[in-house]
Amino acid sequence: MIVLLTGDDQHAIQEQLNQYKAEIDAQWLTLCYHRFPADRLDQAISVARTRSLTGGKKLVIVENCHLKQWGDTELSTLQQLVQVPEFTILVFVATNVDKRLKIYKHLVKYAKFFEFPLILSWRTDLIEKAISTHAKKIKLVLSKDAVEYLAEAIGNDMTRAATELRKLYIYANGRQLELAEVKELVPC
Repeated sequence: MIVLLTGDDQHAIQEQLNQYKAEIDAQWLTLCYHRFPADRLDQAISVARTRSLTGGKKLVIVENCHLKQWGDTELSTLQQLVQVPEFTILVFVATNVDKRLKIYKHLVKYAKFFEFPLILSWRTDLIEKAISTHAKKIKLVLSKDAVEYLAEAIGNDMTRAATELRKLYIYANGRQLELAEVKELVPC
């Protein structure tokens, strides 16, 4: 499987990478998990093309791929994507990509494309929804006022939101948290 992850929401991208990493058998992680910078594309593709020594899945991540820095040499290297085995998860990570580039057009022929844009800071409704969704995911029960306060206090920093929600989850110990308690624990 070949994947292209783009966007400014680094927390969401990291969560997606963690999901792929969880698919690898933990005892074989050192053999089946590889990270490369974009300037070592040829090595990354070479590792992705080789069979896994464990017979299971292998994860190869190519970071900071803005695609603009790649030229004809990298395009010819990407011709080898057809040889990537199905048990290999090859992930390209970029903050943004120019969809007009020849490299991008070639890459999306083979890759699933996922975009993770950062929520605009003035869209408090979407921030509240994201905080509420994450809270439900970790089984944290918050009052509506508490969710609204957290959206105001944290803003669109989803990394901080995840950290604060984990802290609140530990504190709550299974009960619903109200606004007053949340204000004491999360500074605005």
